[in-house]
Amino acid sequence: MKSFGVLLVFAASLTLSLAWVVEEKKCGPREAWVACPLCLPTCKDPNPLYCHRFLCEEGCGCQPSFVRHNGECISRKECPNLKENALAPSHTKEQIQCKKCAENH
Repeated sequence: MKSFGVLLVFAASLTLSLAWVVEEKKCGPREAWVACPLCLPTCKDPNPLYCHRFLCEEGCGCQPSFVRHNGECISRKECPNLKENALAPSHTKEQIQCKKCAENH
């Protein structure tokens, strides 16, 4: 009977854990769940140069071609008061290193 109780408690905790994981993976509009959202582009920094290698946590990041602005993912073209050339998508050396860093975590 004790083993049944232990099994029941284990099953309940597993169910709650799985429900928490599923709940965490809900992202907002134009967002996607990423295992390690490093070097996230924003309107102020559309091509981030610094990777937070040791601050890797799962979470929602903007989908490709979108950047974070005031907590939302918007099109790069919608960024206010920024030079057009600063918003041109590019793959800098740092972004490639960032991608490699994310793949290793």
